[in-house]
Amino acid sequence: MKKRVSICIPCYNEESNVVPIAESIIKIMEKYEQTYEYNIQFIDNCSTDRTRELLRQLCNKYPQVRAIFNAKNYPMTSGYHGLLSADGDAVIMLPADFQVPLSKIPEMIRAWEEGSRVICLQKRSSQEGLFWTVRQMYYTLLSTFTEGTVLRNFTGSGMYDKKFLDFCRATNPATSNFLQMVQIYGFALTVIQYDEQKRKSGHSKNNFFSLLLIGLNRFINISTMAPKIAVGIGVVLSAVSLVLGVVTGVLDALLWHSFSPNTLLLLSGMYFIGGIILFFIGLMGMYIIKIDQRTLHAPLVAEAERLNFPEERTI
Repeated sequence: MKKRVSICIPCYNEESNVVPIAESIIKIMEKYEQTYEYNIQFIDNCSTDRTRELLRQLCNKYPQVRAIFNAKNYPMTSGYHGLLSADGDAVIMLPADFQVPLSKIPEMIRAWEEGSRVICLQKRSSQEGLFWTVRQMYYTLLSTFTEGTVLRNFTGSGMYDKKFLDFCRATNPATSNFLQMVQIYGFALTVIQYDEQKRKSGHSKNNFFSLLLIGLNRFINISTMAPKIAVGIGVVLSAVSLVLGVVTGVLDALLWHSFSPNTLLLLSGMYFIGGIILFFIGLMGMYIIKIDQRTLHAPLVAEAERLNFPEERTI
């Protein structure tokens, strides 16, 4: 019985890219028809252009093309939901914009055949200019504040064996972060580097603020050190305020006729209040992390429709 390879492609307002990328992947996968079954699964994040119309046409034309239509836009979780919805013995995750070269597909399949269970595509260079420099600074900061290893310039594109995805499915997906799962639990991991290409058409949906939000969310999901550091800073500042208070009292007793304690008292009070605030913010942050991990059971997305799946369903 042939093994199945699924290619998962998240998309949002990619009307100019979904058809050419599907047809390009079909040409590549036709070379593997004697070895593997395959399907191409799009997950559309509530596009407002003609993307869904074109995906319907693709599904009608090619039985191996599938589509999930989200009921709303879920920018942080849509891709992960699509990945977990794929039914292949291995699943390839690619963006719809051609920035990851499709020539990496045979290279990933070869690595999987050789025993790798998680193949991560890592950007070696980018067309982003200033954003690329800022990203490297961000990864340096993330590495500093993370207890484990951070895979730099990895955004989720790659190939994942069913055993690893089953492990992800066995956890509560709403409380887990896929990039974190790869870095902590990814076994038999292989990294393949690539040079980011220019978008074939269209423009990026991300801007500075959306990238900032993505970065903050990833930082919160991966790093648990920040609240601990905040607690430490709070303790240190509280100790400093105590020392300043003692010094102020001694100087006031010895030099009562010429010493004005107002400045030091004000400084001491500021340190004390700041230390207490940071201490409790850090403490609450640690509790929030635990609560989030243990009690959140929300679904990743709400689906509106599925096309060309074994059992089509709508909500």
